[in-house]
Amino acid sequence: MSEPVTTSRNAMSRSILAIAAPSMLTNVATALFGLADMWVIGRLGQATAQGAVEVGAKLLMTLLIVFNFLRSGTVALTAQAAGRGDEGAEAATLTRSLAVALVIGALLLLAWPVLVQLGLEMLSARGQVRALARTYVDIRYPGAVPWLLNAVLVGWLIGRRRVRAVLAVEVGANLFHIALDVTLVLGLHLGVAGVAFATLSSETAKLLALIVVVSREGPARRALALIRERATWRAGEVVALLRLNRDLSAAPCC
Repeated sequence: MSEPVTTSRNAMSRSILAIAAPSMLTNVATALFGLADMWVIGRLGQATAQGAVEVGAKLLMTLLIVFNFLRSGTVALTAQAAGRGDEGAEAATLTRSLAVALVIGALLLLAWPVLVQLGLEMLSARGQVRALARTYVDIRYPGAVPWLLNAVLVGWLIGRRRVRAVLAVEVGANLFHIALDVTLVLGLHLGVAGVAFATLSSETAKLLALIVVVSREGPARRALALIRERATWRAGEVVALLRLNRDLSAAPCC
């Protein structure tokens, strides 16, 4: 094998690793949100409180994980545009994805009472566990909107290979979350409500941090102007985001 080919492959491997390693660490950091909650609430030694947090978190994540296509679809469309060097398409992808996230968020807020009631029934929550789980969910539920927007912003940054910036935000949000958990639950003794407030606050702080990072990217500065352009809202362009989710869902697992 010639030396230029070997050098090229090594460079490609390093490039892939530079993207993949921070991305994997980002997924690990995201998972720490739930672990921190369960550790802190477990320190109280109250089985009902721990059960309520587990039920509430499961309900919300079951509801939100359906919309994870906002991240994966935004990654794909942004990466394609970045590969072509088309900053206009990158900006348009950001605009459309955020709009879709806001529409979904508005619908979730409208369906709040029905979805929470149905979710608690499906998870067979009863008695004190159900009451505490309802408290937890009602506090965290508005955080669905930041969660959806975060999925888009994270996906857009990853599509632009800004994975290290995403990792930095995730780590910062986790540290903030853990500090709030300890303060509100163990310090102020707010129990289940404290865990919920900590998660809502850290998700919102994460959104603000991502907005700051994204606003420094060149294509993002064009995103607001594209809201008024008819081409941004062509049906085919909006459907492309949803179609990617369909294609990923239909792909064979092995």
